[in-house]
Amino acid sequence: VLYEIREIKENNQIVVSQLRPPEWQVIELETKQESIIYSTDKFDVSYVMLDHKTASIAYLFKEKDRIKINISKSEFKGGKWVNELKTAFEENNKTAAIHIEGTTHQAAALFHLLEIKRGDSLGIIMDHAASPPNHEKIISLFKDCNTVFIECFYKLEDKAFAELNFHSYSTASARIMKACQVRNAIPVHFSRKYRGAEIDILLEEFYKVYNT
Repeated sequence: VLYEIREIKENNQIVVSQLRPPEWQVIELETKQESIIYSTDKFDVSYVMLDHKTASIAYLFKEKDRIKINISKSEFKGGKWVNELKTAFEENNKTAAIHIEGTTHQAAALFHLLEIKRGDSLGIIMDHAASPPNHEKIISLFKDCNTVFIECFYKLEDKAFAELNFHSYSTASARIMKACQVRNAIPVHFSRKYRGAEIDILLEEFYKVYNT
């Protein structure tokens, strides 16, 4: 069994290494410069490096869009031709020949049976300063994201502590989520000095800004 390690460096550099048991030797394979740290045929994991006085990484998990077919809109049964039609659609090959039940159809004549199902998206933004440079990076990655868990370490009245400690606070996190047009923003990661009633105040501050 081989394990793969992907280490994020400055300037979007990703160092890819293998960890080989039983010696557990780390073998460096390559260095890439890109904003996607992991990818499969179903989803991508993108990232952005934020400032928390030290580097902090925020991640976006994005399901890839899928092409679906509505068989009920056609007079045909499913079969091999469905994948052929999807491939023609992906390649924008309107003249591809699609063979169905002994008859040949031009792909473009069947494209109306297809629809694109947009992939889901989930973001995780933990420790970060509520600063313009960080907020610009957050917008660049999390614009129109479906769900984001975002740090809200302090209440508004403790904004000075947030600035001193390079953390975010309730209303700042709410504003950036609203600017990103995130559909479901979830505040998390509160200071341990807060207890029940104070956390309720923090959440109220967040949602008052986010929902207005």
